[in-house]
Amino acid sequence: MSLFLAVAASGMWAFIAVVSWADIRRKEREAYYRHETMKKISEMPGESGLALLREDDRNTARRRRENIKLGGLITSAVGVGLMIFLRAVHT
Repeated sequence: MSLFLAVAASGMWAFIAVVSWADIRRKEREAYYRHETMKKISEMPGESGLALLREDDRNTARRRRENIKLGGLITSAVGVGLMIFLRAVHT
């Protein structure tokens, strides 16, 4: 049984390492492509490039607000569920 647990723990940590590595690579690619896009937009004549940058900033801020709201909702739901569970266990 202890051998199984050791193998399972090693496999879990290997999986976490691969997932984190893949996530870092994805973020690097996104940053590279975003940088290249911004460079091309900055080279565009006129205000159209600035409008695109402002639109991107607004979209980023909106997504961040939505994610924060979702996190608060999930935390509240977990809190209510935990309160109900603890009340049922206590009685």
